[in-house]
Amino acid sequence: MTSISRRKAELKARKSRLNVARPSFGQRVQIAALKLALMCPWLSERSKRRFSRSLAKRTSNDQKLAAAVMVEGTEEYQEPATFSEKEAMRRLGLAVEENHIAVDRHLDRECHSILIVSTHMPTTRHAGGLRILDMIEVIKSRNSKVYIELFVSFNKSLLGGGGEAHALVDRVVYADNYDFSIAQYRKKSGSVRHFDVVDFQFPQPIETIKAYREIGDRLIFTPMESLIRTECLKRGVPSIPEAELDEADAKLEAQICRLVDEVVCVSRIDADCIAESVGIDTITSIETGVSSIEFLESDAANRSRNAVCFIAYFGSNTNRDALRWYLDEVHPHVIDEFGDYDFRIVGRGNVSDILAKPRPCVSYVGEVDRVGPEIGHAAVGIAPALSGAGFRGKVNQYAHLGLPTVATPISANGLKYEHGHSILVSEDPRQFAAYVVELLKDSERRDQMGRAAYDVCKQYYGWESKWPEIKRTYAIPASISAQGLPSVHAIVPSYQHGNYIEQRIRSIADQDYDKLRITVIDDCSDDNSEAVIRKLQEEVEFEYIRNEKNSGTPFSAWEYAAKNTAEDLIWICESDDSCDRTLVPKLVKTMRTRPDINMAYCGSLIIDADNNIIETTADRYFPSVFHPTRWRRSFAVDGKYELKEFQARGMVVPNMSSLLVKTDTFQKAFGQDIKKYRLAGDWLFVGRAMQYGSIAYLAENLNHFRRHPQTARVKTKIARSYAEHIIVRVQLSLLAEVGPTELFFNLKHDIVDLYRDESLLADVMTLLKSLDADVYDLFKKAYDEYTSPTKAEDMIRCITFRRYIYDHR
Repeated sequence: MTSISRRKAELKARKSRLNVARPSFGQRVQIAALKLALMCPWLSERSKRRFSRSLAKRTSNDQKLAAAVMVEGTEEYQEPATFSEKEAMRRLGLAVEENHIAVDRHLDRECHSILIVSTHMPTTRHAGGLRILDMIEVIKSRNSKVYIELFVSFNKSLLGGGGEAHALVDRVVYADNYDFSIAQYRKKSGSVRHFDVVDFQFPQPIETIKAYREIGDRLIFTPMESLIRTECLKRGVPSIPEAELDEADAKLEAQICRLVDEVVCVSRIDADCIAESVGIDTITSIETGVSSIEFLESDAANRSRNAVCFIAYFGSNTNRDALRWYLDEVHPHVIDEFGDYDFRIVGRGNVSDILAKPRPCVSYVGEVDRVGPEIGHAAVGIAPALSGAGFRGKVNQYAHLGLPTVATPISANGLKYEHGHSILVSEDPRQFAAYVVELLKDSERRDQMGRAAYDVCKQYYGWESKWPEIKRTYAIPASISAQGLPSVHAIVPSYQHGNYIEQRIRSIADQDYDKLRITVIDDCSDDNSEAVIRKLQEEVEFEYIRNEKNSGTPFSAWEYAAKNTAEDLIWICESDDSCDRTLVPKLVKTMRTRPDINMAYCGSLIIDADNNIIETTADRYFPSVFHPTRWRRSFAVDGKYELKEFQARGMVVPNMSSLLVKTDTFQKAFGQDIKKYRLAGDWLFVGRAMQYGSIAYLAENLNHFRRHPQTARVKTKIARSYAEHIIVRVQLSLLAEVGPTELFFNLKHDIVDLYRDESLLADVMTLLKSLDADVYDLFKKAYDEYTSPTKAEDMIRCITFRRYIYDHR
């Protein structure tokens, strides 16, 4: 009985363990590589011992972990321990790398919060879902402090996955079986916060909506396609008093409209109809703008001369009826007057019954990942709706890519497009066909109308133009309280960057963050920097200091920051860089997730002198220097671990403009010796700062790192570069307390490069001796040892293999 009881306990404990305890695919690859390395006959005894220790460490962690999370069996069954695997590893003294930032939302109580309750997952495959995504993106781009949560059903087979939504919102909560009750939300959410706004994007039962008063200050309702107006259209009247509504769904919509604090319609005509029928004035309209998610400028590059497209979701009866009308009543006339043309049906939904009988000149494209290329391929777009309410977004989609539209009156109703100038409108089948043929035949007329439609779309239907109404509707304050948020001191060390300094300062001043002080320190530039900075002071508030004499070091401004900062955080802003306006608030948010995080940095776009994007640090820098995938997601990690494993080999923060540092950490890490380095002082500084806490990385390219001929890295001589890199690698390796083998691995590429170039070796050694005599002695010893006749060629032959083993140990 004892063994059976113990076995049951072990099995249950094993099932209760998190997946972290199992080796990942990458870990299994590492173990296999180590085993392979140990089979190599030429491997030295020292390396064999080192690889054996590393292999033993990897294969024993799982066994120790299993023991930690399992209570020892007795004659009676015992439950497994309830603490997490990560805690178990810490209790055993095992090293734990923090790969993710566990966000504690209670730290963001001062943030404005919105809960969106949506029956279906917002995706780009449905116009209504795309509208929700676009509105979220506008809100986040305007004010990153707004917290947005999505309560939604999960039905991947209907509208696809929700990758876009997960990328935009702060949290997604899934409902079971389309149950959006407050009880279901509490059950699935785990932790419930109070929201400033709760937005119902689809009708819900009255009692369900009432219950959300418990967690929401303001309730709004967005009828994507007004059921009240749909009934009005069926009856052919502009409005129907609520008491005379026949449809149960329309009656429910009317009740919801009276219950919530505000109704947000997708078109002005829907809003007027509901207001008249229900008798409310708490109603507005935010008309659907053209999606920046859905379209690219290159979509219109392959325009056809004889293609007509109809973009729609064919799960909607309104669109199915429109397609049937066009094919039966209009399509034959187009063929008679124009001849063969290509009518393309694009969109999700089954139309096999409509296309059951053979129809010439019809191409069924069906569902596509993006509709942009299909619209860009066509010569004419059609919007042939005969009924239904809502906003006809396809007209704007066509216009956004310069495609002229032929529409029925109901499709164009309420839009700013003018018949005969930027759109052609008719509900008569023959006239509708005549307009399509006119545009197909006359390319000049087609281009003129496409340009006119684009101008109207840009002026009235871009999402940015909707911001004032979005801001009012969702009650987003002009400036969210910064109470409890840390203050930031932005230091701009300026020198000879007159062409870029204005963009740099404006990008700092435009940060979506209130508690920000800006200090510009010009190191006696002799270009136009002085004039540009002085003129900019007339409209942007910042402190300006100009040195009467050049300091000879880029780190004099850092010294000023260390001595003259009373703010909580320091941000060194290189004078030729720029950034996204959400860099500071997002990095501050990242730092506040854990009290031990002393530094946080983000990804960077590498740009040229003309602001053209060259590449990103995640695509090029990090994979080439460190690891192919580690920097593709956000993480927080112990600083000492990061120093030993990565920083001692290379700079993990490729551009200081992407980094926020706690002021006390900055002051501890900055020393006078850093001022003697022209190129690698920031590398040494970050390595020292890692001793004092954790460092976090945010996998968003919010920083814009400029690369141009005047960059210090470009201008620094190669010998000086090698010398400074060697000094910093040695100092940080010693700081990390690495052994002789690890130190060699950190220096091996420098040794190989200098071994192949004797003249460069002489220059580097001279500079090393003048900059740091101790490092000179240590490096010379290592160089002499590993470049002896018996070791040099073997080192060069094995360096690639050893680099792989080291990176995956």
